[in-house]
Amino acid sequence: LVRAQEVPAKSVPAPVMESIKNVFPELQHAQNAPVKWSRSGLNFKASLYEGTPNPAKIELDSLGHVLMVERKVSASSMPAKALEYLKAQYKDTDMEISEVYMITAKNHSTYRAKLTVKPVYVFDSKGQLVTPVTEQKVEPKSK
Repeated sequence: LVRAQEVPAKSVPAPVMESIKNVFPELQHAQNAPVKWSRSGLNFKASLYEGTPNPAKIELDSLGHVLMVERKVSASSMPAKALEYLKAQYKDTDMEISEVYMITAKNHSTYRAKLTVKPVYVFDSKGQLVTPVTEQKVEPKSK
């Protein structure tokens, strides 16, 4: 198990610093950019904008090649088919997409969605449960 070690920005190689500014151009003119650097093996990882609504992460090799970029995005950024899938899987619940991250590596993007799922219970006027208790499960239905 390799653990990431924090490193000061001055220890980050120039090609890595240049690459991160290409991916996040807003860092070009930021004096005290909100970037936290760490090292995992030979690679450098940067966490940006922690504690803000739009955190991001990037991993680069020591030559500055971008290996992975992770950004928080809106749920509407997800492919329509993915949103339809989630709605179908959790149709009997009060499902909310609380966070979505787009992860890009090797020119391929994936989406990681964090859900808040609450079962919906329906009771009659006598207090009897009308919907089956089995609908409490929040696991995706298998095909």
